[in-house]
Amino acid sequence: MRRCATSAHSLDWLGDDACVPALLELLNDPVPRVRSIALHALKCDECKLEPLSPRPELLRVAMEWAEHDPNRRVRRDATSLLTRSRVLHHTRRSGRAVP
Repeated sequence: MRRCATSAHSLDWLGDDACVPALLELLNDPVPRVRSIALHALKCDECKLEPLSPRPELLRVAMEWAEHDPNRRVRRDATSLLTRSRVLHHTRRSGRAVP
C-alpha cells in the first residue's frame, strides 16, 4: 500500500501523459488513500510542471466517489476536487484571474 501511495504522490508532481495508464489502474486500488491520491494526480494540474491532457471522464469518477465511496476521506477529497474544478472552469470562462 505504501509503495502505491508514494508512487501515485510522486506522479502527481512529476507525471506526464505517459504516467496516465498507471494512475488509471490505481483508481481501482482497494486502499482508499491510493485511490484518492491517484484521482488527484490525474485531475489537478496545479502541482505539475506541465498539465496532463484533459480527461473529462474523471469528473464522473469524482462525482460517483463523492456520493458513494465507503471511505469518508475519499468522499471528501472527491468533493474538494469537484469544487476546485468548478471554480477554475467558472473563473476561466468569466475571464477573471485564476487564484
